[in-house]
Amino acid sequence: MRFKADFADSLKMNVDIVRIVSDYVKLKKTGANYKGLCPFHNEKTPSFHVHATRQIFHCFGCGVGGDVFKFVMLADRVTFPEAIKLVAGKAGVPIPEERVKTTQEDDAAGRYRQELYRLNEFAMTFFCEGLQSSAEGKEAQEYLITRGITPAAIQKFKIGYAPQPGAALYQKLQSAFGQSDAIEASGLVIKRDDGTGFFDRFRRRVMFPIFRENGTVIAFGGRILGEGQPKYLNSPESPVYSKSRTLYGLNFAKDSIKKQDYSILVEGYLDAISLSQAGVQNVVASCGTSLTESQCRLLARYSQNIVVNFDPDSAGMSAAERSLNLLLEDGFQIKVLTLPKGNDPDLFVRNFGIEEYRRQLGRAPYYLDYLIEKAREKIHPDSSRSKAEALNWLLPYLSRVNNPIERSEMAHQVAEKLGIDDPLVRSELKRAARERQSEIQKNVIDRGSRIKLAEIQVLHSVLGQENENLARELLSFCGPASYYLGLASERLFEAVLEILKQGEPLEADRIISRLAQDTDRNLFMQILYEEVEPLTLEQFQGCLEALKRNFLERQKVALQSQIKDAESRRDTAQLQELLRSQQKLARQLANLSH
Repeated sequence: MRFKADFADSLKMNVDIVRIVSDYVKLKKTGANYKGLCPFHNEKTPSFHVHATRQIFHCFGCGVGGDVFKFVMLADRVTFPEAIKLVAGKAGVPIPEERVKTTQEDDAAGRYRQELYRLNEFAMTFFCEGLQSSAEGKEAQEYLITRGITPAAIQKFKIGYAPQPGAALYQKLQSAFGQSDAIEASGLVIKRDDGTGFFDRFRRRVMFPIFRENGTVIAFGGRILGEGQPKYLNSPESPVYSKSRTLYGLNFAKDSIKKQDYSILVEGYLDAISLSQAGVQNVVASCGTSLTESQCRLLARYSQNIVVNFDPDSAGMSAAERSLNLLLEDGFQIKVLTLPKGNDPDLFVRNFGIEEYRRQLGRAPYYLDYLIEKAREKIHPDSSRSKAEALNWLLPYLSRVNNPIERSEMAHQVAEKLGIDDPLVRSELKRAARERQSEIQKNVIDRGSRIKLAEIQVLHSVLGQENENLARELLSFCGPASYYLGLASERLFEAVLEILKQGEPLEADRIISRLAQDTDRNLFMQILYEEVEPLTLEQFQGCLEALKRNFLERQKVALQSQIKDAESRRDTAQLQELLRSQQKLARQLANLSH
């Protein structure tokens, strides 16, 4: 059924489109009007405008526009009559009973969705009653108590319980709604294989209703009580529920997100509930799935600042890193909160309290600093090979940043914090970031670490002369510290040392067999055929000292970068440790000068 045209006109005159649209889009006043990022297409620069005087909206990017009803129809994917009801509800305007019929007794799809909403509302009430009034429900309440969930949170989030009997909900639905096709479409029940009827999808599970941002229940997530698989079971997609377009808890969090101008993204229902009941209201959950483009656009309506706080296990960290890609492309300002190992947000708040969580939240690094730390874990600070791997791991993230100047500045930060001081490598890194490449040319790092004369002389002397004194000197030199790490000939040194430690002769075939890459084999042959004067033991020791100085100088550059980073993070303990290492390094360099 459709409302009379005069009611729609009257309602439109009495509502403020700016207030209605602000529930969906973060608007900024520009002159007499407002603008923001369009919710109907992906954009980085605001082209969506709301005309406050004429009470209309228009996007100059995708061309969509209209009045307040058109906006709600598009934003909530509802029919015109449904949009009238939603706008009236937001404005607190009572809906008149008198209606007129359309040609086909209203839009069939709209009526079908309304029935699905009613079915979900009915199921939510059924689950809530099951938690409060059944023997099984008491067991579920005890489980929630052990998870630290308060009665107030149970009431706020409408947490319920689905009983063990196989068709308890279906029988209630059939009694209330008859033989409706919508019962199966809701995903609340599953058809039996023999076609004789239906059974409940959710059985013996703690139930978490999933709401749209306007507060309408559209689906459910169920956590098994006791042993069983799957641990969590979600409603399937339906005409009213799309997993990729939904974020758990957004209906509760949206006002706080707008007010604080940032959201916190966690993985699970209990993570969001625990933080919310403890006072952190601007939190939403992805429900264990990878973030989608639609979810990013949904969050961008309220703020483009976000803290990603996924679980600290490998799966959670992988999900966080995948989410960063989408958020970067959508222009979000991102921080990444990694709680101490073994603690998801729910467990951390229960173990350490909300104030400690807030302190951790305040110290959360921006995504680039987080990624650089992850890259540092992948590299040896003086290995050119591992630095190349780290740079190529970081580049795809940099390439997703839209602003070329920002990409170039980020490349500079990456080079500085990874201790890359070679101008050639820095230049190549900036070029790759500027041109949005996802990988640096493979030979760049090697070109940036060209073989030095001292390397040639040391290796040629050992290989060419087969002098036992020089071999022992080399073994002694590389024993306490691997001063050859980071050199172009690093893998040659490793092969030679391995052979010497095994007491085998330094034959060419033995060395080549230990070199996996063509570049290393070619370098070996180049050194072998170099015409180098034989070195005395003193000259040989001088070359080793030159390699050591080079190693310490590279360590010094890397250490300075780490000190600067610790100062920016105000990490006093780490800073003191780094300063002690700097003093020790300075003494080592000074001793080499004497």
